[in-house]
Amino acid sequence: MTNIENLHNSFKQFGTLALKYRQKGIGILPEINRLRVYEKKGYGSIYEYAAKLAGISREQVQRVLQLERKFEDKPALKNALIEGEISVNKLARIASVATVENQNLWADQIKTLSQKTVETLVKDYKNGANSKAKNENQNGLFKPDYKDDSVRAHRNLKENKINIKVIQTLSLENKRQLILLAEKGIDINKLIEEMLET
Repeated sequence: MTNIENLHNSFKQFGTLALKYRQKGIGILPEINRLRVYEKKGYGSIYEYAAKLAGISREQVQRVLQLERKFEDKPALKNALIEGEISVNKLARIASVATVENQNLWADQIKTLSQKTVETLVKDYKNGANSKAKNENQNGLFKPDYKDDSVRAHRNLKENKINIKVIQTLSLENKRQLILLAEKGIDINKLIEEMLET
């Protein structure tokens, strides 16, 4: 492997780790605020504490504190926030459509989706709800009306009608792999059928 490839791979790995730990740090801010850790360590506010120690903006701190309150009755989403499993930005996008009933579905679906894909899902979900269209098919999947067929991942997930009950039994890594395959235009149903035949 060339020096360029080594440098690139190292940088990519460090970037992934930095993002992971930043999300985990952001996730514990509500507890730091509740226990007033920042005061005990000599900082004037949670905002100053977060900015000086981790470079987290005032806006991000406010967002995470608001989300923690908003998800008080939604443990699946609250845990995802606190554990840093899902970015604050993605969680903020679904906050207006998440309910006690659909929280697990949202938490499961958005973990591996891009920010743009989450925005599209929420928009389509809202459009479907506003038109009083049925938003779930018999398997419990969201069934939004996609206006932008250029979003290949959405189209494939819609066309393939992946059964959410099966998905919930998969490991997080297997879910990520299936979504990556769907984003590449691979027919997941056909792939699974071939595997079952083998």
